[in-house]
Amino acid sequence: MHNKAKQDGGFTLIELLVVIAIIALLLSIMMPALGMVKQKAKMVLCKNNQRQLLIGANAYASANGNKFPPTVAATGRPNVINRPQDGKSAGEYLYTYIKDASVYNCPMTGFDADEKITMPSGDTYSYQELYENPEIAQQNSYEIECQYALLWNYEAFQREPVFIGPGPKSKNKLLICDTFMYTGALALGKNPQNQNKWACSHPFDTGTKDKTADVAFFIGSGDVDDINTDNALRKIKMNAGYTDGHVEVYEGSETVRQQVYGAWAKTFIPEKWK
Repeated sequence: MHNKAKQDGGFTLIELLVVIAIIALLLSIMMPALGMVKQKAKMVLCKNNQRQLLIGANAYASANGNKFPPTVAATGRPNVINRPQDGKSAGEYLYTYIKDASVYNCPMTGFDADEKITMPSGDTYSYQELYENPEIAQQNSYEIECQYALLWNYEAFQREPVFIGPGPKSKNKLLICDTFMYTGALALGKNPQNQNKWACSHPFDTGTKDKTADVAFFIGSGDVDDINTDNALRKIKMNAGYTDGHVEVYEGSETVRQQVYGAWAKTFIPEKWK
């Protein structure tokens, strides 16, 4: 007896299962490739964010005697954009040239500038609203953090014996980079277990995403000396921007330790500054 499906020009059940199996196999092969394409696209978006920040910083410099915005983070964290000094914060200096707060944050973290943040007062504001009105955050003792290390915004990059930043005695042109650090005693976000771990604004193989961290770092456990041996840390790709406006990719293996957050945490920046 002939199969009725065959007589009608249709597919048999076995043929349908074979087709489904082939499609599933193709999808399993394609998914990693699609994931890599997505990651590369986000790397490009991250580069674009940094370019916008470089444009803003250079525009400020052009209008202010070729000087970048004053250092306001002092010996604190260069990724805090609303910490005031002499009445102004890093974000306030750049707001004239950068209106969109999203450019301060790497798209790899899924950052949303419109997501509501609850202040100690109980009021809620978006990241964009706090960036536009830094006095609200300051009144609530809330630090607006960003994914990038704004290196001109940290005085240790512009003083002896370091002179890592584009200060008057430095030939270096490094101005901004992705945050890559070993937390030490610093607990990121609301999770004390984030102490003594590696953190980065880009994902790496041994890390997981901690949504409680204020700047949505990817967290991986380990020791500060793991940068010398851990392949996942050494291969992680990040972006760095320079005063001439270009942004380039560097890896964890191409970083050098810089004590940025005091004695309790260690930040690693591109070694190209030397």
